Amino acid sequence: MTSKMRVLASLAAVLVCTACSTVPAQTTAPSPSVRATVNCNSAGAPCVAKVLLNAGSHSATVDPTEIRIEKGHQVRIFWQLPENCVFLTPFGDGVLVKNLNQVDFAATQFDEQSAVENMNSRKRAQISDLFYWFARNTKKSEGAGVEYKVVFHCKTANGYDPTPYVADPTIFNDGP
Repeated sequence: MTSKMRVLASLAAVLVCTACSTVPAQTTAPSPSVRATVNCNSAGAPCVAKVLLNAGSHSATVDPTEIRIEKGHQVRIFWQLPENCVFLTPFGDGVLVKNLNQVDFAATQFDEQSAVENMNSRKRAQISDLFYWFARNTKKSEGAGVEYKVVFHCKTANGYDPTPYVADPTIFNDGP
């Protein structure tokens, strides 16, 4: 093998290793069994929305693709990330309003929004794979619902991937 070929082979190995270290090992395509809509209400258990990574990108899908907060008050929703992914709240991660025209509406509808240690204690955490919402649900959302984004980071071999992952769920408030 010539020295030029060895250099090219080394460069190819470096590129392959670099690509491996920036994409989490658990990156998978969304399951074909993703639920279309889940109706969340104040009766019974909280709703759990699972976030699934899309292979080869920093985008994600939420299972279910649409969350409808039914009539009633005090609706609990947990956002669950895949293994090796977390909400880094000091870096602005969380479930956030995407459309600035909807900030005032969203601010009046959710009393608690934070990363939490687990579903039972709901103790706030700086780094967690769970994000909690407590919806007051006192107003009906207009039109196509409220636009949110789920922003989080995943671990790599070298720490956390600096580029955040983002999912765009659709959420509707049916109101009181």
